Amino acid sequence: MKNILFTLLSAILLVGCTRPKPAVDIWTAAAKGDMPHIKQNLDAGTDINARDAAGGSTPLMVAALFGQTEAAQLLIQKGAKLDARNNDGATALHLAAFFCQRETAEFLLAKGADVTAKNHRGETPLDTVAAPWSPDLQNIYVYIAGYLHITLDIQKIKNSRPDMADLLRKAG
Repeated sequence: MKNILFTLLSAILLVGCTRPKPAVDIWTAAAKGDMPHIKQNLDAGTDINARDAAGGSTPLMVAALFGQTEAAQLLIQKGAKLDARNNDGATALHLAAFFCQRETAEFLLAKGADVTAKNHRGETPLDTVAAPWSPDLQNIYVYIAGYLHITLDIQKIKNSRPDMADLLRKAG
């Protein structure tokens, strides 16, 4: 009887001590810059360097892609790895650069992001924005936007690529 009571009491305590499941996953929160839900994930013990199932991106990479600098700051402060790579071998800096998220790229560089890191195609962050604009390049952005189910300001990206390339040249 004593053993059954102890087991039951232990089970009740363990259930009561579990952390609540976050309402929004950490990648969605990072994409939106949703600081309360990022913090909720961290408080619940979500792995800050976990990779999403689709492309292997970490929450920091997602924040970089969407230009969520404040989210990137919190994630790095809490231990996100700058040098983590997705399934394509890209780092957070690759993503911030390719999508012309200047403020986020500057922040990542200030934190020590490797401007010479190469993805699986051998491209550095600079290589992803150094090529001249072309219809084929525009089609790549449109394809990626469709694949990721996101809206991109193609004109902004087109106009920002030379500036991003200059930033990365100066950093490297």
